[in-house]
Amino acid sequence: MMIFSKGIMKFMILALVSGMVFLACDDDDDTNIGGTDGTYNVDDGYYMVLDGEDPDFDGALRSETVEDEGFSSQDRNGFFANYLYLEAGDYTLFNVEDKELAASIGGAASTEMDDASGCDYNSYTVVTAANDGDAFNVADAGLYKVIYDQATSEIVLYRIESVGIIGSATEGGWGSDQILAGSVDANGGTWTLEGAILRQGEWKIRFNCRWNIDRRIDPESGFGAENGYMTFTNFGGSVDNLQTGNDGSNMSIAEGADAEYTVTITWVPIDGFSADLEETGDAPEITFVPEENQWAITGDATVNGWANDDP
Repeated sequence: MMIFSKGIMKFMILALVSGMVFLACDDDDDTNIGGTDGTYNVDDGYYMVLDGEDPDFDGALRSETVEDEGFSSQDRNGFFANYLYLEAGDYTLFNVEDKELAASIGGAASTEMDDASGCDYNSYTVVTAANDGDAFNVADAGLYKVIYDQATSEIVLYRIESVGIIGSATEGGWGSDQILAGSVDANGGTWTLEGAILRQGEWKIRFNCRWNIDRRIDPESGFGAENGYMTFTNFGGSVDNLQTGNDGSNMSIAEGADAEYTVTITWVPIDGFSADLEETGDAPEITFVPEENQWAITGDATVNGWANDDP
């Protein structure tokens, strides 16, 4: 039998407790390390970081395709984007490599316009990106499409104000969006359209009533911007596998699946967007009343000329 003095026993107990505390801290792998050694527990990549915070997976940008001239998609070297919820405040783009800060990217910000939105959400922020540049400000909290393009050395911040569906399967056709109602915060967002009549055809989800942001045109000169690009603001693919822009085909409503649906679009930090269709009733029968759809001819070859129609 071994006998220990009180002093030795106290030392052993303190050592045991200290080891338990150390192990407990070491097991906490889902938080950023940060702190005095300047390392971060995130993967290599680019992260939007609020002043005073550490890089977090919620702020990660990912490689993304861009739109080509043929309404398709193509890879673009050094192009990163994601939909992120940004709190109001000053931000820097961190490049993390091997859990260390490889670059801190900031720069001067300006507001630019692109009038392709069908519901007048045409302004966005462009930051002239530079290593060790000043932090740039986000004035209003919200969900943003955030882009970093190495070829043009710019960061683009476009706030998502509207979520809609569009296409031949919808009541608005390809000409107008049907807008979903909802809200979003840092924990996620949900948008819903009840009583949506979807018929055999194709459809897509798009944001702010637009297909893309066109950065091929220099807004100051009106001419082509060097190394310009178009970034998608829509999703296709399938309901259970949304794909950016034209990476996948349009979503479809099959023959015989005409019905009334509840359409739900959900956004979750890190995981991104998902969609759900719940059939809630029958689609109304399509009727045609000739008296409400009059046709006529006109022209100088007709009896009444260009001035009056011949029904």
